[in-house]
Amino acid sequence: MNAARQDDQEMDDEQPPELFIKFEAEEDPLQQADDPLISHSAEERIIKMLKEISEENKGLREQVQILSKKLDVMADKLSEVTAAMKVQVQNEAEDVKFPLQTVMELEYLDSLLISKEVSDIYVKKIWSLIASCKLSKSIKNVMEEGLILLFNLDGTAGKMSLKSYKKFYTVLEMATRMKSPGDCAEKALRKAILNVKNNTFQKNLRARRGLIVNNKRTNHEGLGTSPY
Repeated sequence: MNAARQDDQEMDDEQPPELFIKFEAEEDPLQQADDPLISHSAEERIIKMLKEISEENKGLREQVQILSKKLDVMADKLSEVTAAMKVQVQNEAEDVKFPLQTVMELEYLDSLLISKEVSDIYVKKIWSLIASCKLSKSIKNVMEEGLILLFNLDGTAGKMSLKSYKKFYTVLEMATRMKSPGDCAEKALRKAILNVKNNTFQKNLRARRGLIVNNKRTNHEGLGTSPY
């Protein structure tokens, strides 16, 4: 019997040892989700920042509205001023009488041409004066013949330069271009002024010849008449 117990004891000793495996406890995702992602204090700071941004946006919108109203007022005033300037320009345009007769009148007109609006008025005005016939004739509707004789375009040969009155010359050139779009305006003006001078010279020459003939006739008749 003692031998049997000894055998059982030996069998128990031969059995493999129990395996003790330690499993780490897995984290519960639901429990993990319950944990806050940010702290309470950080959340309060973000909310405060968002409120400040909202207040700044509100202030900016109010400033934009104020500026918009001011711009509307300025636009209305600018429209009034522009309308008043147009009336003034029109009145000044009516004050200038054509043809210009003196250098002073030419200088005055040149001084008026200070804006595009004024220049456009005189371009149309001068165009209406030269459009009806050849430029060599119609230019005398803009400048009186005696005034034209004082000028050429470049101021050569002892003459005054028409180009030195830059604003007036620009307006005259633009009106000439409107009259003859296919021609060179400067060349046309040069030729017209020269023709005016030639015509005046021929007219004065004929007048002098006529005066000489009349004097000869008078002298001849005087010699042939008896004082008694």
